[in-house]
Parts: sequence; structure tokens; C-alpha cells
Amino acid sequence: MRRSGKSDCYETNTEVDVLLWEVPPTARKPDAVLHRRIPDFEQLSARHVLIAAEVLSTWSERRDRVHKMGEHADAGIPHYWLVTFDKIGALTIERYALGGAGRYLHIGTCHRDMGAVAVKATDPFPVEILWRALEVAPQV
Repeated sequence: MRRSGKSDCYETNTEVDVLLWEVPPTARKPDAVLHRRIPDFEQLSARHVLIAAEVLSTWSERRDRVHKMGEHADAGIPHYWLVTFDKIGALTIERYALGGAGRYLHIGTCHRDMGAVAVKATDPFPVEILWRALEVAPQV
């Protein structure tokens, strides 16, 4: 994706290692990331990542809400999203943004029953995501 009038280019990845800090070497593997494009063979690091997203499940919820959220904030990743799914697709999206104290602040939660738009945001750039784009199975 390119911003209009600029040459910034972004990529998305799933299940990719993100180097949070070098000493001690610490990497985490978010379920999905949106990051600035980097040259081939360069290590993806926290400074490249704009949004880290985790898919919540019963066994991962505490790790994603407490441990990973804190580590991603400490590493300076500007946005952190938590997503729940059901048999149809994404059900809720919780969005957090890095605050002045270096911790994530809750900026909104959307539920599929609230309308057709899942996310409408201006930061880190203007984007609108529809719930139907997040479906994993056809609606019955």
C-alpha cells in the first residue's frame, strides 16, 4: 500500500518473527503484522511494525493481553489489535494505541453486530475494513 503523494510502502505478514530488542535478544511472533517494507533478508524489528495483531483464543488470551501486549508496548510498536473469531469470521476487534506513558491505551472495540464497518481509522493512515472482508466462512 502506498500513501498518496508519498513513497511509503507497507506489507502485511502472518506468523513472522519480530525482533523486539537485541539485548537480550527477544523476538515474538504476532499472528499478523502491518509493517514498513524492508529489504529482503533484513530482520523485521519492532521499529518497522505499525500494527501487531493477535487472535485471541482460550489458551492464548492471558499471554496476548498481558505478556505480549506489555512487550510490544515496551518495544514501541504504535498499535496493538486483539481479534476474536467465531465460525463466520472476525467477531470483535479491540484496538490499542501507544500512549505517552509507553503503555497501550484502549481506543475502541468493534463488534460485528455494530454495522458493516469493522475498522475505520486515520492512524497510522486512513483505512476502512469491512466485516465481510474478515469472514472465513460463507454466512448461512
